[in-house]
Amino acid sequence: MKVLQKGKQLLKKDSDFVVDSSSARVCIFDRTESVTVKNDEIPIKIEKKFKGSIDNETTYYASHLPVGTEVQFMLENGVEWLYTKELNEPSRVYRCDYVNDER
Repeated sequence: MKVLQKGKQLLKKDSDFVVDSSSARVCIFDRTESVTVKNDEIPIKIEKKFKGSIDNETTYYASHLPVGTEVQFMLENGVEWLYTKELNEPSRVYRCDYVNDER
């Protein structure tokens, strides 16, 4: 399934998700967790709200998270997760899966 099609399906269900268009990842909200996410890498930020389309200039889209929210990808036990990094707030945790991207 293509990343754009998957995003459109989730949008119809009003799901809370993040799309990484550069690596064809779709991350769906799983849980809220009180963890401190520390990362020395360059921060990744949500760039646009996902509204059913993808352009060539944007990589990170979200259905519910505000634009500008910092996120971090982490691999745990063979599963890729995306954590939000918000001060004084529990992290929102998203489970990520790769989809076949043939836009």
